[in-house]
Amino acid sequence: MDLRGVNKVFDVPGRPPYVAIEDFNLHLAEGEFVCLLGPSGCGKTTVMNMLAGFIEPSSGSILLDGEAVCRPGPDRGVIFQSHDALFPWLTAQENVEFGLKMRGIPAKVRSETAQRFLALVGLANEGRKFIRELSGGMQQRVQIARVLANEPRILLMDEPFAALDAQTRRVLQDQLVDIWQRTQTTICFITHDIGEAVFLADRVATMRAGPASGIKEVVEIDMPRPRERISDQASVYHRRIEDVISAEVQAALA
Repeated sequence: MDLRGVNKVFDVPGRPPYVAIEDFNLHLAEGEFVCLLGPSGCGKTTVMNMLAGFIEPSSGSILLDGEAVCRPGPDRGVIFQSHDALFPWLTAQENVEFGLKMRGIPAKVRSETAQRFLALVGLANEGRKFIRELSGGMQQRVQIARVLANEPRILLMDEPFAALDAQTRRVLQDQLVDIWQRTQTTICFITHDIGEAVFLADRVATMRAGPASGIKEVVEIDMPRPRERISDQASVYHRRIEDVISAEVQAALA
C-alpha cells in the first residue's frame, strides 16, 4: 500500500481551511508491521481514516496494488480503540460471524470460521458469551477475530490497547505479534506509546506536529523476534524515537 503526496484539508466555517496532512508519503510492504507515532493532534487518525477509505485525501493518492483507495472495502479491516463497534445483543461468535453473514457465507462455514478465529485470539471457549460478559481485553480480541475472519489484506489499528490496563495491554501485544506472524497480514498500528511501537513494529513512522503534518522520520527496528521489552537495543530505539517526538512537541509549543 502506498501513500503518495497525500494532503488533507478540512473546511472550517468562518475560518481559513485547516491543513491537517501535507505531502504525506509512506509505503507499507506486504506482511509488514508498521507503527504510526506522533504528538497528539498530529493527524494520525486522519491518516488512518484515509487508509480505511472513510474519508478521501484532498490531493495525492492512496494506492493498494496500484488501485486507488476511495471507499471502505473488505481488503482493509479496521480495529478501533473503543469496544462500541461490537454488537452487545450478539454473542462473541455471532459478532465474528456478522461480516461473513453480510457477505452471504453459508451458516456452517460461518460457524467454523468464527470458531477458528476465536481460537486464534485465545477465546475458543468464550464464543457463546455476550459482549457484556467479557472483559475489555476479551472484547478487543473479539474485534480482532471479527476483522481477521474476513481475511483483509491490511489490518488498520487505531490505538486498540490504549484504554486497557498495563498487564492486559502486554498480553494483547504478545498475542497480536503471534497472530501477525501466523497470518502474515500487513498491519498499520497507531500508538502514542514509544515502548509499544518498538516492541511491535518492523518500522516506526514518526509524524511531524500538526497542523500540516507529514512523515518526520521512519525508524527501522532491527531487533530479532521474539523481542524483550527491556533491553539495551530497545532502549537505544526508544531514546532515538523519543528525541524525534520531543523535538516535534517543543516545536509545536514554540
